[in-house]
Amino acid sequence: MQSNLSPKEIVGGNIYKARRAKGLSGSELADLLLCSQQHVSRIERGVIRLHLEQIKQIANSLDIDINCLLDGVGFQNNSVNYIHNMECYFKAEGWFSGSSQFMK
Repeated sequence: MQSNLSPKEIVGGNIYKARRAKGLSGSELADLLLCSQQHVSRIERGVIRLHLEQIKQIANSLDIDINCLLDGVGFQNNSVNYIHNMECYFKAEGWFSGSSQFMK
């Protein structure tokens, strides 16, 4: 069940699913991201904590909306929005405890 996973694991799993849906190997995504295949594997397994810019870069490389990678982080409903997802991710990772003012 996804609710028992950490935000890193959820985002990593979403990256894995998106990469597979695009028909890319881990090595091909690594080439797009200018990193090693092992690094991509650690990202997809939720071992590595990603920064916002890294999540954006991965979404751009996969040609998908960043919300696809953040799906499942925090409370979700039919009108998921970017700021809510980012707040949930950063709060759960212990990087953010305030309001969403920094996003504006």
